[in-house]
Amino acid sequence: MGKRWFQHYKRLANLKGKLEMIACVRKHVEEMFSQKTYTAEETMMALNGVLNLCMRKEAEVNESIKNEIRKYNQSNSRDPELDKLFKEIFGEN
Repeated sequence: MGKRWFQHYKRLANLKGKLEMIACVRKHVEEMFSQKTYTAEETMMALNGVLNLCMRKEAEVNESIKNEIRKYNQSNSRDPELDKLFKEIFGEN
């Protein structure tokens, strides 16, 4: 696997890790909302802010992943090993 695309893969893996972390935080906040045990308006506003931030960051990371994959797919120096990794991790190629 070429050094250039190894660096490209590392960036994608880093983005994927961020996306997984954001999804975990989002899940916990959504679970807290579903319990509906909060009475303080400030608490609900804070949770809503965290949830909105997670959703925005999730969209940003997804867009970055799509851009990285698009760049790779347009490349003339594709690598079969990297193609396999992309498919395993991101489900696209």
